[in-house]
Amino acid sequence: MPTGTAAAVTYWRRRDPTLHPAEIATRIGKSERTVRRHWPTPARNSAPHANGRLADSLRR
Repeated sequence: MPTGTAAAVTYWRRRDPTLHPAEIATRIGKSERTVRRHWPTPARNSAPHANGRLADSLRR
């Protein structure tokens, strides 16, 4: 198993994509917050948030 936090998070995410960040944190001995810092960001092609000014422009 990798020793670096980022590598360990990546390892467990690839091994079991259904794991929650808290479960990975327990397995690697880090906090859930630390695991989430290394969590992959969502794809850029995901739908935009529908709140704020964007929501107003979508309603027109």
